[in-house]
Amino acid sequence: MDPHEIARTAVENADDEARCAAVQKLKDSRLLAEIAMTDPHIFVREAAVKRITDAGVLARILENEPDYGVRRAAVDQLRDESLLVKTALSDPDWIVRLAVVARIHDRDALSLIAANDSSRLVREVAGRQLRE
Repeated sequence: MDPHEIARTAVENADDEARCAAVQKLKDSRLLAEIAMTDPHIFVREAAVKRITDAGVLARILENEPDYGVRRAAVDQLRDESLLVKTALSDPDWIVRLAVVARIHDRDALSLIAANDSSRLVREVAGRQLRE
């Protein structure tokens, strides 16, 4: 399949599975970002996020994505410690905060999370990170 056909399938196909399969072959980073932020199906957005490395795009997804699974996929792609810390301190879902806490090294942020996070599990993991 040529790149134009892959892009067309990723954006226009009515079948979620076909769009998801096309996203996994897509090389256009701008189109991946667009799909990650606008596709109506969660699994297609998640597949696109898993192919994104641009910290700015990932930050926008973390700030605007309503689904915690898609935000969790963005966390897995993120390498910027300051954005990880920001997410650990502000994400509304404990499962996303937990994924972030396991990856950050900022002791001040970990102390704050260990003392104040609304989830007991997130507080405990942050405390363990501090003791390691």
